[in-house]
Amino acid sequence: MTFHPRMALILAGLAIGLPSAAEDSSQSMFKFRGFLTLGATHSNLKDADFPSTAIQPSGAGYSRSVDFGGETHLGLQADAQFTPWLSGVLQVVTERVWNDRFQPRIMMASLKAQPLPWLSIKAGRMPISSYLISDYKKVGYSITWVRPPAEIYQANPIDYVDGGEIGVQHNLGSVAMNWQLQLGSGRTKLADKPRFEFIAKDMYSLSLAAVYGSSSFRTYYIRFRGTIDSEALSGPTGWFSLMRTPGFPYYNPQLADKYDYRGRRGSYLTMGYTYDPGTWFVSAEVARIRGEESILAFNTGSYLTGGMRLGEWTPYLVVARNHTDSDLLSSHPIIQAILNTRRQAQTSYSAGVRWDFRQNMDLKLQFDHVKNDAGSRGVVVNMQPGFQLGASYNLITACFDMVF
Repeated sequence: MTFHPRMALILAGLAIGLPSAAEDSSQSMFKFRGFLTLGATHSNLKDADFPSTAIQPSGAGYSRSVDFGGETHLGLQADAQFTPWLSGVLQVVTERVWNDRFQPRIMMASLKAQPLPWLSIKAGRMPISSYLISDYKKVGYSITWVRPPAEIYQANPIDYVDGGEIGVQHNLGSVAMNWQLQLGSGRTKLADKPRFEFIAKDMYSLSLAAVYGSSSFRTYYIRFRGTIDSEALSGPTGWFSLMRTPGFPYYNPQLADKYDYRGRRGSYLTMGYTYDPGTWFVSAEVARIRGEESILAFNTGSYLTGGMRLGEWTPYLVVARNHTDSDLLSSHPIIQAILNTRRQAQTSYSAGVRWDFRQNMDLKLQFDHVKNDAGSRGVVVNMQPGFQLGASYNLITACFDMVF
């Protein structure tokens, strides 16, 4: 089977809960479907782990020479068409998460009303529409690579928003345009012992997706109030709590208040473009995080990718970069030690191939060379005493994807 570029659009409809165009109206109001990825990643890291997502505390490297759980996940989805204008969707994805175990998470649970052909209103839990592949990034079969580039997709840990959405679709000449306004909140648990959770409140975002012929464009902007709920930083014996305690050798409550990330304003801007005439494709995306000065580092991420479709085979290349825009310098030794952990600048070069050997199934093989900037840990986790900041490492990943 040849992977057709329009498959991504079809699966995007699957992911946002729209009924299939081929679905017979006489069928049941409920429809069930799913997707599966089985993966294995090898890393030559010896003193740290490469996590496949931002919510994984371990991965390939120190913990496991070959990691079978980083890319592996199962998604199940139920769509309901209650009336011609009212529908609903529930999606549960089981994957390895913050406690290093496989656990189901509700990624989508929403109702959608479409009172007019060009207007939709949603309420519930919805994916944030920040990236080119936001609507279907969990569906491995719908993307070319084994994983989205970490330089962008691990910078923002929030996967969904709990709240409401207004969507407007219209044409501007030959350009199909889709506007989305989202309001709500989101939270992602990143660690358990010690507790580490990112919470975003007062979120409001605006996105625009436009399609013209073989070209697709998306831009997204969000503002929020963010909080890092960390036991190691703000717990009873956390560093910020100690810095607010009189008699502590490094007592400095003003500095603790300055860097403690609680209720801080932040923003996130992304832009992406894809040209895909069918036999080949090229795509690029850039994202920037900004906000009030704190322990949350500001950064800019980007990638450029391209590939050829040669029958059942799709070879591709990716180059990606994450740059830390904050200076991350302080004369206070505790603050400086905390800021050192926020350096995640890195560059990666990837080459891979996808084989669509059967309908709704594929196999992928990808090689990555990752170079951390001087003084940076990149995206690795579980660093051991021998780990060297600024190190380079390699990854080899094989994946099987299917939709059903």
